[in-house]
Amino acid sequence: ITGCMAFTSMLHDRDQFFITVFCLRSLQGICAACAEISAGGIVMRAVPREVIGEALAVIETARMLGVIIGPIVGGAMYQNFGYAAPFILASSLVATIGLTMLIVPITSKIDNMVEQST
Repeated sequence: ITGCMAFTSMLHDRDQFFITVFCLRSLQGICAACAEISAGGIVMRAVPREVIGEALAVIETARMLGVIIGPIVGGAMYQNFGYAAPFILASSLVATIGLTMLIVPITSKIDNMVEQST
């Protein structure tokens, strides 16, 4: 979705641009909400009960750092490299994370912890 935003600069009609960006950002927000809920659920099942609060605090801290630092980095990239640069970087990071999740196996320790908790 973020990668599609890089191509919205090709839309020259104002109404078409607005509708396209509105739809893409809405879809991006829905996906982000699903990812946030999923991350919390995964952490709650993957860590011992004693440290769930600390683990969720780490996730929220990382998310808020992204909210704070993202516009600064995105603005600098836009100013130096153009409209598409921040979207290309974000898409590349998401693709890298996705590939890493597919390549790196889930350890059996997490599986054992989940089985013990049920």
